[in-house]
Amino acid sequence: MLLMSMRSKQTRIFILHPFLLGLFFVLYGVNQYESLFVETKEVLLLILMSWGLGALLFFGFRLMCRQSLKAALLASVSLVSIFFYFHFYHQITQWTGWSFLQRHRYFLVIFLLINVVLVWRIIRSKWTFSVLNQYLNTLFIALVVFEAGKAIWGYYQSQKWFPAIQDEYLNYQGQDFAKDNLKPDVYHILLDAYTGFDALEKYWDYDNAAFKSYLKNKNFYVAEHAQGNYAHTRQVLPTMMNRDYFWDLDESGKERVSAYLIALSGIRHAKTYKDFEAMGYELVNLSIFDMLDKPGFYEHSGIPATSFRGFMLRKTVFDVFFLQKRQWTHYEAAKKVIKRVKSIAATPAKQPRYVYAHLMLPHYPYYFDKNGRLHLDRENPKHWSNQEHYLEQLIYTNQLIQEMIDDILENSQTAPVIIVHGDHGFRFLEGEAKDEAGYSVLAAFHFPSQQYEALSDSISPVNFYRALLNVEFGTSFELLEDKREFFRSTGK
Repeated sequence: MLLMSMRSKQTRIFILHPFLLGLFFVLYGVNQYESLFVETKEVLLLILMSWGLGALLFFGFRLMCRQSLKAALLASVSLVSIFFYFHFYHQITQWTGWSFLQRHRYFLVIFLLINVVLVWRIIRSKWTFSVLNQYLNTLFIALVVFEAGKAIWGYYQSQKWFPAIQDEYLNYQGQDFAKDNLKPDVYHILLDAYTGFDALEKYWDYDNAAFKSYLKNKNFYVAEHAQGNYAHTRQVLPTMMNRDYFWDLDESGKERVSAYLIALSGIRHAKTYKDFEAMGYELVNLSIFDMLDKPGFYEHSGIPATSFRGFMLRKTVFDVFFLQKRQWTHYEAAKKVIKRVKSIAATPAKQPRYVYAHLMLPHYPYYFDKNGRLHLDRENPKHWSNQEHYLEQLIYTNQLIQEMIDDILENSQTAPVIIVHGDHGFRFLEGEAKDEAGYSVLAAFHFPSQQYEALSDSISPVNFYRALLNVEFGTSFELLEDKREFFRSTGK
């Protein structure tokens, strides 16, 4: 390990913290990302890069102030600002609630000014900082040891359930269920956080009858009492796309792994995608998740980057540049997804298409009012629990979806499959209402055969594709019991 030392008549002072800080940053990221999914070469590369940056800053400040202890402190201050920029950004913007700070052009300038003042004060200070140097050395040694131990333990624990993940997701080969060469286009439209009819009427006093009537007039089956299986997208998606409940990784009924990586594997390598690919379908991914070898259509701040390096980059100040190249605002991404779906429907194809469109609507932030006017001032998290704003965005979402469905039905050469549903509902009520609204979801199905006997009025996502494949592709999947927060053992 790189380290610096300097001699005096009485003692020898070691300078470790600028380099330990980089090591801590990488190990901390490993534990957040889930050690099982991190390649050793990526970890070593990031450690070397962090040490190189630390050395560059240390020697640069050493030339500036000609004092090793000050140079080390300045290097560590700069590294904390660089590595943990987005931690500062999220904490400060949420704490203050000031909307102008959410624009990086303003936050970054203020952040840099604070750092410049702090650097100037340290350079001008007459203190030697020897005690602070020893304290920082000790602190980061302890943090590195803690994170290293946590990573080793996490990797050891993961070996208990990784074989089940490997067998369930990665090793599954798609099956061709198509019969009689009838392969209708499939449009799967997920409306994130769309609350079902029951909860809207009970907790918003809103009768969503107009949208229900529209769907029924278009020959949809509407499950008026549909329920979600989980309250979070990261569990609903692998459950739905693999046609089975998600795992209880610690056998306690609670999700043990805090990261998304297990669920992302289940989504990316889902059985449903592999089956439609095996049946000769063109897969079109218009979501925030990867689909087999097709990357997400747009990115969302809550979903980690697929690569560990990308995940780590998002924590640093350097991500401000790359941030401009992403679709982080729901309203822009939603409009692009809808436009793309309409374009696909209007374009003849040589092979059937499976289109998965994931819209972050009516999910917060509630940019739209019921007439579609933009309200960028509602972006701050303090607005996310606003029931009135949520309902307005839901009402406008109805309009957008009706227009999209009209285009799909009018332009399709043969009757398509269309699934329109919510993964979970509104999650900001209190007490019993929180669960009722959070698990109440929209679920509507358009099957070319118009045979809806396999669908129940309270169907949940785990059975969506079991029912679809049974009706339109002649499979004989048993429908599972529709349950909330139901986990299955990895031993199954």
